[in-house]
Amino acid sequence: MGEAREGGSAAGAKDEPRPKILALGTVALDTVETPWGSVREAPGGSALYFAGAASTLAPVALVGVTGDDFPAEPLARLAARGVDLSGITRHPHPTFRWRARYDASGEREILSVHRGGITAEAPRVPPRLSDPDVLFLGSTHPRVQERVLAEAGVPGMVLLDTMPHWIREGRQVLDTLLRRVDVLLVSGNEARMLGESEDEAVAARTILALGPRWV
Repeated sequence: MGEAREGGSAAGAKDEPRPKILALGTVALDTVETPWGSVREAPGGSALYFAGAASTLAPVALVGVTGDDFPAEPLARLAARGVDLSGITRHPHPTFRWRARYDASGEREILSVHRGGITAEAPRVPPRLSDPDVLFLGSTHPRVQERVLAEAGVPGMVLLDTMPHWIREGRQVLDTLLRRVDVLLVSGNEARMLGESEDEAVAARTILALGPRWV
């Protein structure tokens, strides 16, 4: 690791408070196929998975939108773990749905993404959640990530995740965002797409030149 942006907290020091994390992400219903089995419309999305993991280490607040058909129980489980859900809003649209197939090596093929009208609803950052120690911009449309970053005040550190369809659809906005990001999280395939090279080392250097401190 290197130094966080000015104003951030150093994570891991026993004599310092745990960093406060604000996370943007999708609240979705996932259908996943693997050689060993499949699951249909399981509660998922980057917001749920990130919050479930990060809440074991630090206080987490979520920002995101979901449809009125999303089950209440998964969010209730996160709330029971202390996750702040005041930034999650429901809208009268079908929930974001994502379907993918994984082969035995772990390679992923995205079969379909059903966004409906839900991606037209931009999440808002409640003022009391601004200026977090860490801002995690989970995988969603770059314009949504851009808006949350603008509303988040002055985060100590900014991490961004993305996926192939967001790289294709929002590349211009994504390139602008990368100038303000400390850490970019991508798979090998995503790095090759973003860095426009089949050589991952070359792709990583190209991405670093766009602004992130780490890839």
